[in-house]
Amino acid sequence: MVEHAETAVIARDWHDRSLPLPDSDELREALDSANIHTLLMVYVHLTHDAVMLDIFGNYIKPPFAVPGTEIPDEYAQELRSKLLHVLTTPGAAREDDPSEQLMQRMMSVGVGEEVADEFLPLLFDQIGFKLPKPRKEIEGRTPPQAGFKVLVIGAGMTGLAASLKLEEAGYEHIVIEKNPEVGGTWYENRYPGVGVDTPSHFYSYSFEITPEWTHYHPKGVDMQKYLLHVADKYDLRRNIRFNTEVVALRYDDAEAVWNVTVRGKDG
Repeated sequence: MVEHAETAVIARDWHDRSLPLPDSDELREALDSANIHTLLMVYVHLTHDAVMLDIFGNYIKPPFAVPGTEIPDEYAQELRSKLLHVLTTPGAAREDDPSEQLMQRMMSVGVGEEVADEFLPLLFDQIGFKLPKPRKEIEGRTPPQAGFKVLVIGAGMTGLAASLKLEEAGYEHIVIEKNPEVGGTWYENRYPGVGVDTPSHFYSYSFEITPEWTHYHPKGVDMQKYLLHVADKYDLRRNIRFNTEVVALRYDDAEAVWNVTVRGKDG
């Protein structure tokens, strides 16, 4: 059974992670086995060293290019050595963020083709670098109509996201959840080997990026820990009615509302 206390495994916010890291065999092994494109992006992000982009830009090709990407070992080893120094040396990493222009250059080199201006807002949002302003804080926006209420069925991954975004938009809402805890399918399914067939960095919220994954394709218990963490961090349970099951929904055409019948824990 997934216990609520397990949130401690993934509770640390990635923004709190600080440098330098201790030089260890584990770190060196991770650098040796990590994807070279990823190491390049991390190094440039921490140092703003565009020279390395120029070097690797000569070798990185688009994903389906023939011939494909072949980076000389000498450059790969130089990158690992430079990044090890940055990660383990006090003051070696810059504290400011790369400029938008440098980020665009990083993206273009990373995928082996030009990333156009039109894609930047989407990418910054999806990567979690530039989160959109909550809709209720946008000047001139028409507020929700008085008395307008939203019902969200289920406190799984989609339901939690809906609740958070409804809150950010200023909508009165409640989430109905048949289980005693959040998580949806990841709360219910506990069979051996249960997991996700999507990489963890894609199967997570853009507003809550985290490196605290134990697998590239997260296991069910990892997903449940992550969703518990999100519910805790954003105080989502205050709008959730647990142990409550929806048994009927009927749309009223005249009133343009849904009439929903639910069954609570008390029957």
